[in-house]
Amino acid sequence: MRDDSFVTAWLRLAFTTKVGPKTFEKLLKKFNNPISVLENLIEIKRRYKLDLSPPAVSEVEDSISKCYTFGGDIILSCDDLYPAILKEIEGYPAVLFAKGNTQLLKRNKISIVGTRNSSINGEKITKKIASDLGKNGFVIVSGLARGIDAAAHYGSLETGTIGVIASGINCVYPKENTQLQHTLYEKGLVISENQMDALPISKNFPRRNRIISGISSCVLVTEAMQRSGTMITADYALEQGRDVFAVPGSPTDPRAYGTNLLIKTGAVLVRDAQDILCEMNVHSDAVTEKQQKSLEEYFEDGSIESKVIEKLSNVPIDIEEVFNSLKISVQEFNKTLIELEITGKIVRQGNKLFIK
Repeated sequence: MRDDSFVTAWLRLAFTTKVGPKTFEKLLKKFNNPISVLENLIEIKRRYKLDLSPPAVSEVEDSISKCYTFGGDIILSCDDLYPAILKEIEGYPAVLFAKGNTQLLKRNKISIVGTRNSSINGEKITKKIASDLGKNGFVIVSGLARGIDAAAHYGSLETGTIGVIASGINCVYPKENTQLQHTLYEKGLVISENQMDALPISKNFPRRNRIISGISSCVLVTEAMQRSGTMITADYALEQGRDVFAVPGSPTDPRAYGTNLLIKTGAVLVRDAQDILCEMNVHSDAVTEKQQKSLEEYFEDGSIESKVIEKLSNVPIDIEEVFNSLKISVQEFNKTLIELEITGKIVRQGNKLFIK
């Protein structure tokens, strides 16, 4: 059974400057445990040319205390609770900070990811697939971002969902997902390899993506721009030997560029959860019906016009669904709709159906 001094030493080594996941693993193999590593810093400097300066004991103890006070858990990669599948990937995190139902880590998991600038149809398909996969026993993993990630979490709240974030588990990003993240604290699980209070800085997002793919048996992409964090996750999945699935889209919709490219290069085309379950040889009783920027994606355009256009796609969408997804007045919405239609930015396809 681990004691406090072991956990403290583990975190001190894990968060030592110049000690990444690979170096951490090599040092542990050489010296057997983190306490021994810290006791041999002079030898490590002499033999391996590594001048390591671990954080102070008090600093790490404060971080541990803050995590427990917040109601979180600290899961070391040597713990039984740490997902075995995650340890298969190169550079797996030495520690996971977690808040919520940590037992979800023991269950079979599927990751669902996609663009933040998602369409209404993309969100509907994502929620449906996430819900059906959940009913068939899978925990849904995503990145707690807006758009497709949020839809994946909402679709699987009742069956089990895990949010992997790029900040400390006590930080919320984006702010619009505050309620969703707090719901995951209560009904799901939020995990991160970053210490408490760590801010969601840009370099942490690509690193976070390797965990999203690495913790699951497969990854589904429902919408993805050409250059995006979503495609980085798909690349990680392929490198890690995970199965990749993708929902096809219109060739004229930039949000379908990534998914169509993935299908073209070997990803399994997905119309609904049944396609995934069949590919994984899982019998389904619950699924009975068929449904048919790097960092640039973190940018958010706050104008009403852009938000309306963002929710539309090349497939006709009921405009009432767009209105219900936006927190604006009827007058504001109708005015925006008229202006967009007059300028030709959106096109009416029927009484309430529009495309962009």
